[in-house]
Amino acid sequence: GHIAAAMDVPTVIIFGHTNPARVGPYGKPGWVAAVNAFGRGPAIENHDPAYCITQVTESMVWDAINRVLP
Repeated sequence: GHIAAAMDVPTVIIFGHTNPARVGPYGKPGWVAAVNAFGRGPAIENHDPAYCITQVTESMVWDAINRVLP
């Protein structure tokens, strides 16, 4: 995502347990595609990052793709 942002290439980025505001592409907040905001708390407490990414649905990703593509 960072190289794509630097080259101004529209990109879909999926975040699970990480914070897109902190680790996402600089200056491109609209490129953050799918985030499981509800899973962050329990997953961090349980130290299970896999839980968060599995909570990102196919529908969330397709919605993000449709927002990014012209």
